[in-house]
Amino acid sequence: MNKIYSSCLALLLSSNLSLMAQNTDTTLFQDDSDFFELSLEELMNVKIVSASREEESSFDVPVSSFVISKAEIQYSGATNIPEALRLCPGAIVREVSNGTYDVSLRGGVDGYPAYNYSYINTTILVMIDNRPVFSSLQGGTYWQNLPVNITDVERIEIVHGPSSPLYGPNAVSGVINIITSRPDKEGVSASAMALGGTKTNILSANVSKSFNDKFSAQIGLGYEYRNRYNEEFYDPIREEYVELDSIKSTSIQANPGERFPNVGLSLTRFAGTTNLYYDHSEDVQFKIGSGFNHNTGIYPLSSGIAVANFTNISQNVDVSGKVKNFSFLAAYLSGKQGLSGNYNVNDYNYSNTDIYVDYNQSLWDGKINIRPAVSYQSAYVNDKEFTVDVNKSGNFNGEGRINNVSGSLKIDARPVKNLRVILAGRYDKFNYPDKGLFSYQGVLNYKIGEDHLVRLLTGKSYNGSFLVPTLINTNNVIGPGMELNLAGNNNLNLLSNTMYEFGFRTKVVKNLNFDIAVFTQKFTDFNTLVLYTPEFDFISKTLSFNFYTENLPLEINQQGVTVSAQANMLNSKIQFRPQFTFQSTSVENYSPYYNVKGAWDNPQFNYSLDGHKDSTYSVEGKATPSVWGGFNLIINPVKKLNIGISSYFFGDHIIHSGNESSTQSGAIKDQTGSSIASKFILNANVNYLLAPGLKGFINVRNLTDQASAEGFGSDKVGVQLMAGISLSY
Repeated sequence: MNKIYSSCLALLLSSNLSLMAQNTDTTLFQDDSDFFELSLEELMNVKIVSASREEESSFDVPVSSFVISKAEIQYSGATNIPEALRLCPGAIVREVSNGTYDVSLRGGVDGYPAYNYSYINTTILVMIDNRPVFSSLQGGTYWQNLPVNITDVERIEIVHGPSSPLYGPNAVSGVINIITSRPDKEGVSASAMALGGTKTNILSANVSKSFNDKFSAQIGLGYEYRNRYNEEFYDPIREEYVELDSIKSTSIQANPGERFPNVGLSLTRFAGTTNLYYDHSEDVQFKIGSGFNHNTGIYPLSSGIAVANFTNISQNVDVSGKVKNFSFLAAYLSGKQGLSGNYNVNDYNYSNTDIYVDYNQSLWDGKINIRPAVSYQSAYVNDKEFTVDVNKSGNFNGEGRINNVSGSLKIDARPVKNLRVILAGRYDKFNYPDKGLFSYQGVLNYKIGEDHLVRLLTGKSYNGSFLVPTLINTNNVIGPGMELNLAGNNNLNLLSNTMYEFGFRTKVVKNLNFDIAVFTQKFTDFNTLVLYTPEFDFISKTLSFNFYTENLPLEINQQGVTVSAQANMLNSKIQFRPQFTFQSTSVENYSPYYNVKGAWDNPQFNYSLDGHKDSTYSVEGKATPSVWGGFNLIINPVKKLNIGISSYFFGDHIIHSGNESSTQSGAIKDQTGSSIASKFILNANVNYLLAPGLKGFINVRNLTDQASAEGFGSDKVGVQLMAGISLSY
């Protein structure tokens, strides 16, 4: 079955603008001495904008959130953004191949529906400077497709829980906002990194120039080349890793040379951004931005279909600004995505258009702040050039478009001292499905003195409407007298998450604080392709296997607790940030036979091979580990020398593959590749200040060589030894 999990940079509008967030100087450290001279209180005052659409200190933010600073990224040795996210509480980061990743927050909906796992978590809204960037094809994010590079990043902000009322569709499990640096002084400033070593070479640079106190410009460029650790692929027929020419899987056997033009390549990527800033005054500011990305990386279409060399070529432009209390943004993205190497029948062209306007008003001496907003979003896809025009069948066989018009309102009130109440709602009207959706968020904060903050939250958010489940329309000949047909559904109910959370943030002593979040969340309205009874045409003598996209009665309930701490010791010579998450998942209305019509919605249909008599039943969810976490330790033992030690771990879990479930008999055969073993990864980074602004470093990733697969059929990435230099001017 040809499932499609596409990737593109879909520029959707955020409910806030990076110009507003970056108007003040939020650069926390310029060099080693700045970072290690900061007190815990100063570290807790790092600014964050993603939690409430207002810039405030990370201690005072009203929801469960986390900030990864530029210095922490550098000292941890992270070579890309997903790797840096392993420092974040609640984040699950799986490495698919060297440099390509799958990221989820609090487990998300990994592994569901059964035997339909996707390597892109579709419930996270990823943003760059508050501008959402995720795929409109199937949702989710291919991290290698982002135009920003590691030296462009000023900090990464993570918000847990439903946030669609603030930022629009897809903020279902949470938000990851990548805040980039911007010119902050007159003249020229620059940062650069060159790194080389085991299977990996990276070059990244960012240059800014402020021409005067109003006009400035910035250019960022990055290049990376990563090889695989071996040239074998997981074969779901043999249930082992074998050479390409020995594989038995039909999905890989089909056009193997076109799917894998370079079997040893893990990722090659070239990307860049250009930004022009004009700050006439505090109330009048404008920005013009553009970017491009060109990459080819090894990545699976899904857990049930073989990996392939994905290719993305895209370019974007956006204009944003602020005039007194009004803010606006207009953005356009276009590109071409190839899902399977040079096998062009799976390619498509895409574009996205976004327009947004909001108004921010403070009333009653700042006790109430209101922010109404309206937006228009449009996602377009067209594969006609690669299918119809050359008499071939592809994924859409034509063009399609999904539009969304929305309005939102946020009210942030402080009626009495130390009490804060936030109410936010958003109404989205798509053309598919032709129905309106209302998402909401309610937050209650109470600050006990200056050192303790109690928070209560609830909210509900929806996914966006995506092109693949809505408009897929394909017809493939799969053998003599047999064809496979896939059809979308333009009236699907969109996946939603309803969450309740209790949180407590406290400064225990002068140099130690904790953040605890206890949460429960429920996901409903999943969808998948369902096989109907095969049809035989006596005239053409063709047997047709027809799949239609349908909603399922499946319901996922998750409960968990995330604990993180921050310690500043020995006169700031040691910074320590441990974090861990415990979580349990229960699954209601479960069936392993969702992809076969009648096998799950009719109790008389005898497919209950596992002993269950009912068509659906309750089970324990095993697709998300029950525990995961890590720590980041930064040490400054002597002047000029800095040592970063970080770890990341997760427990055993099971990610079922589409290859395990027969669409003809309903039989289930669990594969060895589905069982993901627990893993503990230890990293070390040592850097030395060679001259003002110039550092040399040695970076070791996966120090103990834990080379087990982190996903179904994923590559086994071993130890990486790298060295390089970094420049800050």
